[in-house]
Amino acid sequence: MLLLEIIKMLSDETNELKINYLIGVVTKKILRYCNLDTLPIELEDVVVQIVVDRIKTEDPAITEIAGLKFQQTPSPVDELTPHKSLLNSFRKISYI
Repeated sequence: MLLLEIIKMLSDETNELKINYLIGVVTKKILRYCNLDTLPIELEDVVVQIVVDRIKTEDPAITEIAGLKFQQTPSPVDELTPHKSLLNSFRKISYI
């Protein structure tokens, strides 16, 4: 099942553009944290959990959907923190 469909079922959100935007934001955040180029299938559940949480708390970072005008504001609590024990097992060391 696609992430989009799972998130729609879990969150009662119907705006696919909003969901896809959040999937992209969260996926990029996880990829940056883990130093990965692609998201392992095992981390898709983490993406779903974080996106559903953001939708349920009505994230103020999304200011407009129809006009595709987005602004991200810093989150007071890092949304990856509850998942870091799992993410750390996928984390690659990056060399500068």
